[in-house]
Amino acid sequence: AYANPLWFRDAVDIMKTLLNRAIMTTQISLTLALYDGKSEGGIQTLGALRKTLTESLADLLAEHADFSIYESYQKLSEHGPVNPEFETALKNNAENGYCRSLTYEQVKHVYVAEFELYWDYINKQCDGEAVSEETLEQGARALSQAFIKRPLADMAPQSPRTEASFRKILGKLISLADDVKSLG
Repeated sequence: AYANPLWFRDAVDIMKTLLNRAIMTTQISLTLALYDGKSEGGIQTLGALRKTLTESLADLLAEHADFSIYESYQKLSEHGPVNPEFETALKNNAENGYCRSLTYEQVKHVYVAEFELYWDYINKQCDGEAVSEETLEQGARALSQAFIKRPLADMAPQSPRTEASFRKILGKLISLADDVKSLG
């Protein structure tokens, strides 16, 4: 399967979709747990699972060039000169308020950090600290702006792509799927 490039690309794409659904399911479970006043331990477990799922999505997307903005940009530049502002345009198109993409660079460098920001906000609220939603929104905007300003080459996937690395990710995803199924 790994040796067939078309199958492999489709497999990563399908797993990306399934993993994104698992992230949404976990986020919904976390939100409901917070509103229902579930135990601190249960909330912390859900938060840890949500973060691990998002980090695992970045790992999965790193396995195929089609899910990297940087690598797409590099392929384009192989066919002729590219306007130097196009890199910024690509990042702005991927990281906008109404239609965000699931690319390696965004997941690794924005979405994980956004969840950490959100998680810090939740924990402070649970501890009785007064934290405004505006502070959370400002933090998210700052993360997005930092992503737009940072060169794609600095965010490109670094891990070697091997069948062994892909199998390792698959094993982790299978384990995480069991954790998500246990949510009910």
